[in-house]
Amino acid sequence: MGAQTDTACVNGTFTDEELYESFNVTVDERAYDCGHAGYTGTMAESNGKFYIFKEVFNSAELALKYVEDNVGCHEDDGSFLSMFSTKNYTNCARYTTKDGEKGAVYGGNYSY
Repeated sequence: MGAQTDTACVNGTFTDEELYESFNVTVDERAYDCGHAGYTGTMAESNGKFYIFKEVFNSAELALKYVEDNVGCHEDDGSFLSMFSTKNYTNCARYTTKDGEKGAVYGGNYSY
């Protein structure tokens, strides 16, 4: 077993709750697309943990790069489980371009 990166980009202005809803829709879509099987290497394997970085980037590309470069990095929530592997943990980064476009990128490494 291993892991691969899976990401998604959404355009618009979102509250934290709306981003989490979008993430859950993506998880359901990935599960459906992969035949509801386990170990797909997609967000279908997500454990439901979703962390939104505080920094806002000036392009979708920079937000994506930050998410990919920081897979497994998040603030310690103080729980016992936070000390262990964060594979299947989803990070999210918002962006606002100089033209005023807004959105977010989320993703991580997922089991296959």
